[in-house]
Amino acid sequence: FVLNFRGNALSQLGRFREALQDYREATEIFRKDNEYSQAAVSRCNEALALFGADEASEAMAILEDVSKRDPNIADARVALAVSYWASRDYSRA
Repeated sequence: FVLNFRGNALSQLGRFREALQDYREATEIFRKDNEYSQAAVSRCNEALALFGADEASEAMAILEDVSKRDPNIADARVALAVSYWASRDYSRA
């Protein structure tokens, strides 16, 4: 959890590239511990940091993957809907 929290703090400071490292490491730790829902949350945080770092296509790919793997992760679905809406892809939003 600490890496996610630190990533969140870095993102709040606009240091998105640094936050990405924490989110990715947190994801790997959660996966090794079979904490798949926490890994999905870390992936969502990674996607949001990627949006902040102007890497929208990679962020969208992560969110779509998370949504397919675990449809119960609302963060991914909400972020996807907002992204689709912003890009005027209303049918997917």
